[in-house]
Amino acid sequence: MIRNVVITGGHFDNKGAQAMLLAVVQEIYNRNKDISIYAFTDKPITKNGLKFNHVFWDNMMRVRLLMGKSKMFIPPGKNIENEKYIQKVIEKADLVLDISGYSLTSQFGFLVSLLYIIKIAIFKKYNCKVVLLPQSFGPFKYKYFFHDLILFFLMKYYLKYPEQIFVREQQGYNDLKKFTVNNLVKTIDIVLQTRKPNREIIMQECDNAKISILKNKKCVAIVPNTRIVQWNQLNNACSIYCTIIDYLINKGFYIYILRHSYEDIDICEEIYARYKNISTVTLLGEDYDCITLYEIISEMKFVVVSRYHALVHAYKSGVPAFVIGWAQKYDELMKIFDQSKYYFDIRNKIDNEALLRCFNDLISINDIESEKISFHLSRLMNNNVLSKFFNDYIV
Repeated sequence: MIRNVVITGGHFDNKGAQAMLLAVVQEIYNRNKDISIYAFTDKPITKNGLKFNHVFWDNMMRVRLLMGKSKMFIPPGKNIENEKYIQKVIEKADLVLDISGYSLTSQFGFLVSLLYIIKIAIFKKYNCKVVLLPQSFGPFKYKYFFHDLILFFLMKYYLKYPEQIFVREQQGYNDLKKFTVNNLVKTIDIVLQTRKPNREIIMQECDNAKISILKNKKCVAIVPNTRIVQWNQLNNACSIYCTIIDYLINKGFYIYILRHSYEDIDICEEIYARYKNISTVTLLGEDYDCITLYEIISEMKFVVVSRYHALVHAYKSGVPAFVIGWAQKYDELMKIFDQSKYYFDIRNKIDNEALLRCFNDLISINDIESEKISFHLSRLMNNNVLSKFFNDYIV
């Protein structure tokens, strides 16, 4: 019987990571309120009033936990008390669920991938049952050959250990087949497969009560992503957002600029600075929780997003989305919902005229696209892989 569950890979700074964490907690508590949940977070959670336990574990702590008696050669740092607590929790853990989202890939470099494998190695050392919940993987083309070599052997050994590895994209599934096969399951994102968020199940209190910003039926949310600037080589990223906003202003839309991560505030403010004297453009720059962001997005006619889980929140609400992305995960999700024509990859040269023609199409058939999204979501929920997983493991 499952009594203690550890969740890794979540945190609250990025609202996608927060949404996945809260969705998993909610699914567990919906089935058994007596289970003790411990979230080992990649960044400290400062929010009070959560119904589950959470503790920050840094990279050095992970290495020390793996080293065992040899850890005396590695300085403990400031989190020695957390380390003792985490070790005790791991020793009694019945199940470990990882929700990293997107970490095991060469796109973020060798060290990030190595730390991901170290995490699996820790739980293997303590004989914990491990499941990697839906996330993106790959590609695995590291800068240096010896990095490729080291990670190849580590992944070949450790990726066979998790009981199941749920993979969001076909590309990631194909990349992982070089290392393991029998434990791979292709499925969609966690948040899309779980029920609508319920604060009462996961929070004792909530700072952000539900808010309504809908002034009329012509509201659009803009959700930028600082990574767009990072991956952009051929375009002026801010100029693209502004081209879209100028177009929407002329079409009579109310526009709300949202930040979906702490790191996006600068690009949100940079875009808003050009429109701060225009009454139909509003910056919602507060640190809203992911539930409030989901509720805001659900009120929109459509959204313009560069954050993956802002796209997920839109589709969960039946709201069409125009996407400026930078990774395979956007494209594959949009194909599932038959929305590929509204995807523009920032890594390619973007033609503004083609962009606006696409917008014109979306505006003219918005209701049709909304119905299409709702139809595909209903179809996916009828074949809910994660619901079966939680029923098998938790109930």
